[in-house]
Amino acid sequence: MITGLLASYGTIAVAGFGIASRVESFSQIVLIALSASIGPFVGQNWGAKKYLRVHQALRLSFLFCLL
Repeated sequence: MITGLLASYGTIAVAGFGIASRVESFSQIVLIALSASIGPFVGQNWGAKKYLRVHQALRLSFLFCLL
């Protein structure tokens, strides 16, 4: 539907939308991988009572996702 709406603006607009959606998908893969790996890391360090390390890891992951 969106591609159909963009088609009225020409092929360059459709191509730009295609490139942008692929870049967005790639950036989401990185964030999903980080969210999948932070859980076990936090659990392991929380169990070892290394709370400062958990705090630092969460803070860094939040900043990375924000950027």
